[in-house]
Amino acid sequence: MKWLKIIILILSLVPIEFIGLFTDYQTGLLIGYIPFIIVAILISISIFKFGLKNNISIIISRCIGIFLSWECVHWFMNHYEPEFYFEPFMADDFALFLGAIHFIVIMLIYLVIYGFSHRNN
Repeated sequence: MKWLKIIILILSLVPIEFIGLFTDYQTGLLIGYIPFIIVAILISISIFKFGLKNNISIIISRCIGIFLSWECVHWFMNHYEPEFYFEPFMADDFALFLGAIHFIVIMLIYLVIYGFSHRNN
């Protein structure tokens, strides 16, 4: 159980929004967002099993990962060039938007898990 939490903590620090955004821009495929969904599922399962109070470090590391995604866009992408690709946003704003969407996806997956669990009785 301790190793699962450490793995999820490390995955939360990875700038997955940048990976998805960069892959989407370079290839035009949404395959880069698969790690985005995998990490959301793992975080939701961890919160469901151990509670939010025991996983506050994972939530904080996810916030740091979002900040790292934002910084990676500044470092590795010309954030004015793909402005028309992510139409209402610039690339760095889109990374922050994906970070907010990531927390919403985590909550939705948690609600689905809770809905199908025996705790819901």
